[in-house]
Amino acid sequence: MRSKWFLLLWILFISSIVYGQKGFTVYYAKALHNKGSNDLIAVGGDFQNYRLITQHFIDPKNVGIVDLDLLEKNIIRIFPNKSANELICLDLENSLFYDLSKYKKTDSRYKNAEQKFISMIRLVRKLRPNLKIGIYALPQRYYYDQSKETDLTKYDSILQNCDVIMPSLYLFYPDKQVGKNANISYLEKNLRQALSYGSRLNKPVVPFVWSMIHPSNKRYAYQLVSKGEMKNYIQTIRNFTYKNSSVSGIVWWEAEDSIFANWYKGGYKSQPGKGMQDNIILDYFDLKK
Repeated sequence: MRSKWFLLLWILFISSIVYGQKGFTVYYAKALHNKGSNDLIAVGGDFQNYRLITQHFIDPKNVGIVDLDLLEKNIIRIFPNKSANELICLDLENSLFYDLSKYKKTDSRYKNAEQKFISMIRLVRKLRPNLKIGIYALPQRYYYDQSKETDLTKYDSILQNCDVIMPSLYLFYPDKQVGKNANISYLEKNLRQALSYGSRLNKPVVPFVWSMIHPSNKRYAYQLVSKGEMKNYIQTIRNFTYKNSSVSGIVWWEAEDSIFANWYKGGYKSQPGKGMQDNIILDYFDLKK
């Protein structure tokens, strides 16, 4: 018994040192992990469940619409308890999402997309008022400065209807390809953008992170970010401040095991299979026995 208590205290100590868990929540998809992993995660710091409501539940045929009737059915099915109070992210990446980035907010195509996104948020809030709602990847990230959105209030109307701001901060390149400083610069300028919205709209910012390199990278697509780089990556996000504000946590994104195994291109000590993502989250957050 004494050794078990020592192990628990050691896990908590290591997590707090490495990831600064106090006041910093790691959201993850509990359903993608087995009971043993979830038990370890539960004592490893401030880890909480979140739900991702993907395009499959909103526009499954990818025709550029928001099907509110379908979304309503799925929200009621996924959250049968009307008092559900989890964090959810509405992840709609159809043509409406891209209209938000392509057009100025005075353009009718932008205004149409904006209203569709707001209609999703309002429907979910009406159905399950205690859910904490965010929109995936708003404000939209950029890597090269020429792609930066010059109107830093562009997404205000959507984000002020949300409870949480949830940008995507997936890495496009490993450090060995572009250098550590380039990746830190990418993270910091996108954090500054997101926190400017959060500070102005008084919303917490909880960015998505991913253990894989973005698929747009022709050389390193779907390779795992090394454990050391991921720690630096998360620590940079955790420590960055803008106008005395910082992020409230991160979302640790994962796919179903079968999808992950199909994507995986290397970078870990074992081959993909059922439970590999359990090993990764436990290893990367120093939660293994």
